[in-house]
Amino acid sequence: MMIEVDFVRQLIKKFKSQIKNIRGWNVKIDRECYPISDETLKKELPEQKLKKFDLSEEEFWNWLKVSGLEEFIGYSYLHKKALEFFFSSHLLDIRDKDIVLDIAGGKSNYLLAVKRTFSPSKLILQDHIYEGIKESNDILIVGGDVSNILLPDMSVHKIACHHAFEHFKGNTDSECIKEISRLLKPGGKAVIIPIFISKDYIECYNIKVKKKFDNNAKLIVDKTASLPGGSDDGHFARIYNIRALYHRVLVIAEKFALNWSIATCTLDHKLLPDMNKNFGAKINYPLRALVLIKKEVSNAK
Repeated sequence: MMIEVDFVRQLIKKFKSQIKNIRGWNVKIDRECYPISDETLKKELPEQKLKKFDLSEEEFWNWLKVSGLEEFIGYSYLHKKALEFFFSSHLLDIRDKDIVLDIAGGKSNYLLAVKRTFSPSKLILQDHIYEGIKESNDILIVGGDVSNILLPDMSVHKIACHHAFEHFKGNTDSECIKEISRLLKPGGKAVIIPIFISKDYIECYNIKVKKKFDNNAKLIVDKTASLPGGSDDGHFARIYNIRALYHRVLVIAEKFALNWSIATCTLDHKLLPDMNKNFGAKINYPLRALVLIKKEVSNAK
């Protein structure tokens, strides 16, 4: 009987997937969620806080080969996940002997790529899908919530967060910024990539819900949306407008001794990723990163 039930469930899942392929993906979110331009950002945020971070496509492909991320080399286009890993590692400016933490890193190979391309003294992977603390492949794995990471104060030099910040429910986004400040050594750096900034402040789900976390947000339920992810991501994604980003993230950063900037990432001065080739919502373009630097401790009395 159980085998029959599982078989029926698989058929239903396959049928739903086929329906999505016919209707298309991200139907509603692409229609209602518009990324804003750098020109708009300049009008709303201090210009000195907005950076251009340009590298070459040749550097990108060379880094992929050295890093051992072979799963991305076979693509004929610039894969958006590979771009996130490439830019975060370079924005972080990882040095020899750095302690590097990947928060909400899931099962990604980012830290293995860091290990192959740099000489960090310690690598730490944190995600809620793990329990307790253990070590695997010379990587310390820390379970638990991103708002309460089981590591000592000022214990890491660099922190990366890839395509995860948008999934943090409730006030976890603000709490995560506080935690980043607590964990970073003075002068340490964190990179959150991508950071989604739209015309509207949006909470998006691909499952049926009725209630928002933030009453100031617009609720979009799009069962074809890939952006909210699956069960591990809570089927949820938050997309900021400038006002929401400022009050939920940037003000918190300033209050907790973090200098911030927003970097638009380009290769050979071209915006990316190409969302006509990559799978995902259009809000992934252009690729932007939030860069946080822990202020140095002053010796002045």
